[in-house]
Amino acid sequence: MSVDKLRKGLPIDELRLRRFARLAAPMLRGASAQGIGPHASRNRAGAGLEFLDLRDYTMGEDARHIDWRQTARRQRLVVRQYRDETASDWLLCVDGSASMHDDAKWRLVTELTTALAYLFIYAGHSVALAVFAERVHAHCPAGRGQRQFATIVRELSAYQPPSRGGASLPGLCAPLIGKTCNVVVLSDFLREDAMNDDLHRLRAQVSTASAIQVLANDETNVHTSGPAVIYDSELGTEQRLDLGPAATSAATNTLDTHNRRLRERVTSLGMRLSACKAGDTWERVLLAHLGA
Repeated sequence: MSVDKLRKGLPIDELRLRRFARLAAPMLRGASAQGIGPHASRNRAGAGLEFLDLRDYTMGEDARHIDWRQTARRQRLVVRQYRDETASDWLLCVDGSASMHDDAKWRLVTELTTALAYLFIYAGHSVALAVFAERVHAHCPAGRGQRQFATIVRELSAYQPPSRGGASLPGLCAPLIGKTCNVVVLSDFLREDAMNDDLHRLRAQVSTASAIQVLANDETNVHTSGPAVIYDSELGTEQRLDLGPAATSAATNTLDTHNRRLRERVTSLGMRLSACKAGDTWERVLLAHLGA
């Protein structure tokens, strides 16, 4: 798979993506039923008979799969991929609401989404993308290969969460998928009800589901004291407070309780949940998510 350049806002080097895909592909095939493994089997890149795609050679791969004609034409090693019976359909549901407007948080979300798309396509799966808020703002129907990856990258690069307004409604993505699909939801899940009803609706439509919670640094630890401004990104309102130790402790407890309830609800749906914060590396987050 070759992508000449990822657009601004998706600063992932292709070599890092290739190394990650080579390392993570076996984990993807062997993951448990907690929401990542390809349980809705169709076709997977492997030693089948039907040609799937061409992609760049990765060091250590079986040289028998090299396409020497395309290698000579492109002046770099190229391998052929084939379909077999175990590939899956995947939908990446990305929260594009105002609460994701934080630059560092959105950057990590786009990196995670890009890397997941690359991994699934590398492994021969079909991948779709939906960016949701109060409606579905962007949708890439399922597809395979380099062109599909480029389309997903282009859609992510073109979208920026609004600074205010909207909502976070992942359930709107449910009509876009079939029951043989697998889904990964990427969001901060900071809606008061932790998106409970929406996750129920989404989970009922898919074979397996998992979730990755991405938070800004100030959403993981409340350590401010003294004057502070609380900003509601969806309502666009501000509230000025004077935070003392008691208020800080109460805010921390509220966040901890919310995240605990989120984990309990997601687990009850048979989904895997991983939590990370802006500043974490996408490789570490995804390898932990796939291997958890």
